[in-house]
Amino acid sequence: MPALICRRILIGILLFNTNSVFSQTIATFNASGTWTCPTSVNTIQVECWGAGGGGGGSTSSSSKYVGGGGAGGAYVKNLSVPVTPGTTYTLVVGTGGNGGGTSSSTCNGSNGGNTSFSGTGITTITATGGSAGLGGQSSLTAGTGG
Repeated sequence: MPALICRRILIGILLFNTNSVFSQTIATFNASGTWTCPTSVNTIQVECWGAGGGGGGSTSSSSKYVGGGGAGGAYVKNLSVPVTPGTTYTLVVGTGGNGGGTSSSTCNGSNGGNTSFSGTGITTITATGGSAGLGGQSSLTAGTGG
């Protein structure tokens, strides 16, 4: 069973009201979904982490040539994303890659999923998922990392 990969989208929301008082609220999303911009919010900060790639396995359970580790996902931060109150935005949280098995057809891991924030009037912000680790291939070579 692959290790649980922590993945999230963190949205720091800068709130501006008519009295020129500034406040900040942080919302963390650990699953895909939507976010509706509250009244009086004009700008948010968005941080995204791509999910990690799964590590490689081996061509057999008795092989001494093990797979390489999966790569970590990318990180993206945008300090000032203009948003519109009442508009709903889409959050996609990437899932971690699966680890490789113990046969020649399943020994490679799989790539991690992309994490993104998108919606009307903004450029989509995407953190790419990590690459998969390759499986160890019998006595010839050990697997390489993602």
